[in-house]
Amino acid sequence: MQNTPDESKSSWWKDALLTLGCLLLVLGFLFRESFDEEKVVFANDAPLGAIQAHAHDENEGWSFWQDLNWAGGESPSAMPNFTMGFFQLCLWFGGENGAVLFAKWYQPISLVLLGFCAWLFFRSLRFSQPVCLLGALAAALNGDFFTYACWGLPSVALGAAGAFLAMAGVMNGLRERGWRMIAWVVLGGLGLGQGVMESFDVGGIFSLYVALFVIMAAINRENVGLNELAPSGGKGMGLLVVLALSAALMAGYALSNLSRTEGRVAVAQQQQQTEEEKWNFATQWSLPKGETLRLAVPGLFGYRLDTEDGGQYWGAVGQQPGWMEMEKKQGLPRHSGYGIYAGMLVLVVCLWAVLQAFLGKHSAFVARERRWVIFWLGLIIISILFAWGRHAPFYQLLHPLPFFSSIRNPIKFMHPASLGLVVLFVYGLNGMVRAYMSDSKKESPLDRLKEWFATQRGWNLCLLGLIVVATLGWVIYAAIQPEIKKHLAEGLQFGESSGAMATFSLKMAFWSLGTLFVSAATVTLLVAGVFAGRLACVMWLILGLVMVVDFGRSHSRYLVHENYVEKYASNLVVDVLRQRPFEQRVKLLPPQVAMSYLQAEAMDLQQQAQTATNRPAQLQLQRQMQRLNIKAQQLSPFNGLYSVLWAQHTFPYHRVQSLDIIQEPRVSPENWAYRQATWTNQLRLCELTSARFLLGVCSGSGPLLNATYGGEGLFYERMHFSLIPKNPKKTIMTVMDLVPVLQTNGPLALVEFEGALPRAGLFAHWRSELSDDEMLATLPRPDWNPHREVLISEKIPAPESADDNATVIPARYLSYDPKRIVIETDAETSTVLLLNDKHHPAWKVTVDDAPAKLLRANYLMRGVHLPKGKHRVEFRFKPDQGSIKISLAGFGLGALALLALLMLPKPPPEDEEDEEVIEVPPIEPEEEAKDQSDGSQISKADETSSKDERRGSSRRKSRSRSGRRKRR
Repeated sequence: MQNTPDESKSSWWKDALLTLGCLLLVLGFLFRESFDEEKVVFANDAPLGAIQAHAHDENEGWSFWQDLNWAGGESPSAMPNFTMGFFQLCLWFGGENGAVLFAKWYQPISLVLLGFCAWLFFRSLRFSQPVCLLGALAAALNGDFFTYACWGLPSVALGAAGAFLAMAGVMNGLRERGWRMIAWVVLGGLGLGQGVMESFDVGGIFSLYVALFVIMAAINRENVGLNELAPSGGKGMGLLVVLALSAALMAGYALSNLSRTEGRVAVAQQQQQTEEEKWNFATQWSLPKGETLRLAVPGLFGYRLDTEDGGQYWGAVGQQPGWMEMEKKQGLPRHSGYGIYAGMLVLVVCLWAVLQAFLGKHSAFVARERRWVIFWLGLIIISILFAWGRHAPFYQLLHPLPFFSSIRNPIKFMHPASLGLVVLFVYGLNGMVRAYMSDSKKESPLDRLKEWFATQRGWNLCLLGLIVVATLGWVIYAAIQPEIKKHLAEGLQFGESSGAMATFSLKMAFWSLGTLFVSAATVTLLVAGVFAGRLACVMWLILGLVMVVDFGRSHSRYLVHENYVEKYASNLVVDVLRQRPFEQRVKLLPPQVAMSYLQAEAMDLQQQAQTATNRPAQLQLQRQMQRLNIKAQQLSPFNGLYSVLWAQHTFPYHRVQSLDIIQEPRVSPENWAYRQATWTNQLRLCELTSARFLLGVCSGSGPLLNATYGGEGLFYERMHFSLIPKNPKKTIMTVMDLVPVLQTNGPLALVEFEGALPRAGLFAHWRSELSDDEMLATLPRPDWNPHREVLISEKIPAPESADDNATVIPARYLSYDPKRIVIETDAETSTVLLLNDKHHPAWKVTVDDAPAKLLRANYLMRGVHLPKGKHRVEFRFKPDQGSIKISLAGFGLGALALLALLMLPKPPPEDEEDEEVIEVPPIEPEEEAKDQSDGSQISKADETSSKDERRGSSRRKSRSRSGRRKRR
């Protein structure tokens, strides 16, 4: 079997090792701070605290129960997938520091896997190894995948990796026959299923694009005429069915679990929303049309919200709908943390590929390649139009359809757009290499460059026009800087920092203009054949260097490492809260509650000032007013410190369980109903949910809380403290730079609420067989005593106790794990054990190792009826996991497919694809220069050694899988 001009001639395994080595080297350099023992990669959506919290949970089953926020709840599980495997590997190697090891390397390893899967796909296209290697780097460093990974969502990169695997399996399968073809497609489908397991709805979006690719791959073969389109389309549908079934098999458990958790909640939430609310919720994270420029200019709208030197993000992604029109700005103005930069070199090569695709017979591509380029271009354009979401009308056509109506964030369509740009780049690079780098002429590099400029005016003028337009754009942008500063200061309310932000944006545009010059020069060297033939390795090094430096510069502000030892260090408040944290919860009181107490204290002081006549009394009141001001000054930053650092990071790291909600875009119906019934009475909410510790209040709030809720001794101030800077010399302070210190008369307080129900307690009195409406109506009633009586949904025997004054008795924990809780009880009469954790039908309960009936208590919580005496009660979270067998069967099917490829004989060498004839009319000497200026280039692999034959009809030779005779 002869090699095509594109196909790599080196060994597969050597090329694979080289690719992995390069990916590890580049990403290891970019993530080099991870080698620091005390540093991990910052992650907003998968922080070290959350990882550490469950690093040593019991490895029981495949489900996941989160117990750190609210009253608990089931979280979607995607196991068994790559993330789970890598996490367990880190725990095995790292021991106690396994979570830290995972937080250091999960992001770069995911990007390495993405790059390698992209390489497999490009290899399946029979492109040369250098082209495949640069394509792998372009995929791994693409701004969309890279920055999402840095934000804590490597799942996006893993979803793209699954799509690349699927397409590689299809392309390899199309070259085979029989069972070998099916085996390749099955492997591709299993890879796609892994991508769905990792990225859920993003994986679903990728799957739709892969489906279009499969049909296109089956149809878009050489010399497929109109009469053969139907059979080819039928074959494509068959391959698509095999691919889809394999993917569904692999992702079976994830899909089942997702439909039971997020899917159920999404449907319930949509039923309660108006059409406008559904649209606003689904499209809040849309890409504004103007911000599409971020594909070419990273940092044009800033980077992250915390970027220094004027680099904070000021775009509108994540902005609350209607925020700009509000007089008093409310809701989220913006959200950041990820970019969509495609790379300047990538975009320039993509431009060349698109232009070549429309040159017809004068193109450097054969007809099949031109169709592929147009196919990918169309998908990119469609994806960007959908990514605009609420900023354009196109997403309105898509949103009402099944599947799309249940997902949110149209900006997710930038993921397939980014994948398409990488593929388009590789097609363009391969066309350039084939047309210009196999030249064996003996002219010097300088002579080749001169010849290029003298003959190829078309592309040169196009490139020059692009540079001129970009330069004029920068000049205009510089001229309107005063308007930009005004918009930032007044329209977006950035105030004094608006000047630095406008200057930063202009500087980023200038850097991109310089990168365009460098990329244009690099591409010119490539297409001019300056480093063709024996000097090709120099060209590859230049291309790789330009790409890595460009992406490294643009991504540096997204890639943030943090000292986890300092960030997750405990403090005097956390030291109290982390003592047996499963026995109580902590809550931040709403800021308006604390402010109301400060206002009441201020009014009292003002009244005292009116009656104070002697000097000592007046001085005492002045000191009290000064102390009150200090309280107000410390309260606001503490609320930020709690919300930004403690609740999201410090508490999970130390397993402190908080009633506060960190992230819940979709609220389940039962949570919504419970909060509606109790939210207006914070005391009752804290009482029912075992929120024993309260923060966000100032010293002196204990007596005020007692007076407000009519109790005596219910609240007492456990500790007084104040916030001080970690480093007083630091000029710019954020809430992350503050730490609490113990202070006898400190302005802030940790308040203990003695009236909170025990986390696990025995009740001698109960009411059973109550409807949901009856329980929700009873919960907030002041005449109902939750310490004396528990409300039960199911029917159980009536209470035996005759003591009407009996109150709840705390039970004793024998062991605690999020999915397994063991409690010991002892009572002289029958009781109901209330476990103040959220009810879920998948929780199973045993009493003295005998199965018992799980009760729904107080509408939301778990309970069990116990006979008198001493008992050992065990709660286990054991949802139906029959669907896990489906995913495990997927691994078995993958093993069979690999075995089939190893055992079944390969078909005899045949023509790979029907030959495509490229008819090139004879070129007269005086017309040769003109044709070259129009962009006509004949592949060097198609030229013969004779100059006359080169001017005659040229035929590109390839191999056909079908074995049909070559056409002429």
